[in-house]
Amino acid sequence: MEAGETLGRRAGLIRIREIFKERMSLLWDLAVNDLRRAQKDTVLGWGWTFIRPAISVAVYYAVFSLFFAMPEQSPGVPYSIWFLSGMLPWLFYAECLGTGVSCFSEYGYLVRKICFPVYLIPPIRLTSTFIMHVLCVVLLGAACVFENHFMQIRLVWLLYVCVCELIYTGMRLFVSALLAAFMKDMEGLTAISLQAGIWAVPVLWNIKKVPRKFAALPAFNPMYHIVQCFRYAFGCEGSPGSGLSFAVFRAACGVLLLLCVLLYRRLRMHLPDVL
Repeated sequence: MEAGETLGRRAGLIRIREIFKERMSLLWDLAVNDLRRAQKDTVLGWGWTFIRPAISVAVYYAVFSLFFAMPEQSPGVPYSIWFLSGMLPWLFYAECLGTGVSCFSEYGYLVRKICFPVYLIPPIRLTSTFIMHVLCVVLLGAACVFENHFMQIRLVWLLYVCVCELIYTGMRLFVSALLAAFMKDMEGLTAISLQAGIWAVPVLWNIKKVPRKFAALPAFNPMYHIVQCFRYAFGCEGSPGSGLSFAVFRAACGVLLLLCVLLYRRLRMHLPDVL
């Protein structure tokens, strides 16, 4: 009897592992196809996948390193590295939400397929955008080498903050995209929140310039933890964010996870009719 139960558990685990591999393979194929569709009918094709992040990083780096002598915001760190290490995670977040909030409408033909796992649609845009983000991070690493700042990079923290980016941005995208399928105003609200949100996170300004009595306010934005940890990973800050920012980030992820589960259960069956 025990041997039968053991074999049953083992068979169940093997099946779960096979399903997981199938889903990940499907997700990767669709993400690559999403990138391919974005480059459709262009002369350079896949070249744009590398050119766009390279131009973005190069322009920011040239402006702040070569043309403007911006003062250091962190001791011993060039302003361009400080700025890019805060700007790149925000660009990933904004690009993912800005282009992915309407993903259920874009992939409506998949939603109407009964056997397709609809919950994979937001991660398609998340994965394709993250590929571009990784290229930008690699280019930032190259800029650190050029500025003789490479030894300050903390690879473990960089891996940690990339995981944080995927978790928080993915859940925020899932909730926004699901609501946008039923309420078109969500697309406009997302655009407005992104325009205003960049000023609520210390990307374009230094947290050290905030008066002491207001210094804790930015920590209540979950993106603050990601930006600060990203800068810490590139040796631009003295700490990876306060304990308050970490607590707020975990709480925000917990709330988003709960919303993802509840909204998906309630709205999944109505998606094909709405789209």
